[in-house]
Amino acid sequence: MFPRTLISTCVLLALAACGGSDGSSTGTDTTTPPPPAAAGPGVFDGSLAFDKAGYTTITVTVDGVSTPVRWYREVCYVGKPMKLAPTQSAGAVDNQDCGYQNMNIFVREADAARQDNPIFFNVNNSGWLASYQGGKGGWDPAMPVTRTNYSGADIVNGGAYVSTGDTDKIGAALSRGFVYINVASRSRGAVAPDGVYADGVYQGKAPAAIVDAKAAVRYLRLNDALMSGDARRIVVNGTSGGGAQSTQLGATGNSADYFPYLQAIGAAGIDKDGKSSIGDDVFAIVAYCPIQDMGSADLAYEWMFNVLDTRALVAADQLAGKIVDAGGTKLIRASNPDPAGSVELMHAFKTYQAGLGLKNDDGSALTTDNMLAAIQAEIKQAATRQVKAGKPFVAYGAYGGR
Repeated sequence: MFPRTLISTCVLLALAACGGSDGSSTGTDTTTPPPPAAAGPGVFDGSLAFDKAGYTTITVTVDGVSTPVRWYREVCYVGKPMKLAPTQSAGAVDNQDCGYQNMNIFVREADAARQDNPIFFNVNNSGWLASYQGGKGGWDPAMPVTRTNYSGADIVNGGAYVSTGDTDKIGAALSRGFVYINVASRSRGAVAPDGVYADGVYQGKAPAAIVDAKAAVRYLRLNDALMSGDARRIVVNGTSGGGAQSTQLGATGNSADYFPYLQAIGAAGIDKDGKSSIGDDVFAIVAYCPIQDMGSADLAYEWMFNVLDTRALVAADQLAGKIVDAGGTKLIRASNPDPAGSVELMHAFKTYQAGLGLKNDDGSALTTDNMLAAIQAEIKQAATRQVKAGKPFVAYGAYGGR
């Protein structure tokens, strides 16, 4: 179902040999430099050990079947988490010690002892806003979780989920044995108390969101032997800002560019010298509407809506009564009051995209005319590499492990 795809950007640097600094050297130093020292243990690895017993049991229904689920609540994934001011965009927050750098981890009791199941890594970033996870306004853990008293728990006691719905990722994941994780992260709007940090109260500045996502992956890798699921098979999911965060996480796996930032927050696997002994690459990403380029977003959407005939498809669902709000009222989202304006924006995107100078693997221009085909080809190539390497797929509808 999810091929192992490595998305990376490589920079090839040509290094020239240099003579003596005073220009007097007449020979060439052929001494081979020693290899870099291997990374030592992470400075905070000991304090980041996972507590297997630190869960509460909640009961949900999946496809109508009563299902006990372990909830590991607000597991802090860094050694030096950001301190939070008492009031955030989410309101009055209870977890001021690690509210932006924790995970809510859910696993069916039936799968708790399994370590070969995939992990569904759901980033909660929306609109590139910081994603707080924890109680709000003095939440009592003995009380039911609601939208007003808790943020960041997709799975709640008494919840009902289905495995076959188009939009129920929870039921789909739980029914197939995935470990389901909600991941919090810093981003814009994350506010610290006055006087705590030398660079001010705003602690969600770039690249905080991607650094936190990497740190969460590293925590899972560090504790793989202790936790349910297989940390080599992390599937990252996100929408909009979360889709962009997911994309960046997939594209920058194990990049040393982020080591200083990871060291600053006490991430797993970063030693005293800033070297890394743990990877933060992931198995796959599922990126919905991954908005990276805010300035051209309207152009891109109109291009996509026209090329994929999105409005007509959505209209068909609306006629069938499938698109409604929480109260059951039909939503009208497929209307297009300005078709000419839509076409104008679509053509503006074509011009914008051509001006980027992007290339296909063969060196030809990557344009709006061949971009969808190029994406399809990349997915097929990744699947082919997976098969030729003798590595497995999890078939659609499959349950459990490999």
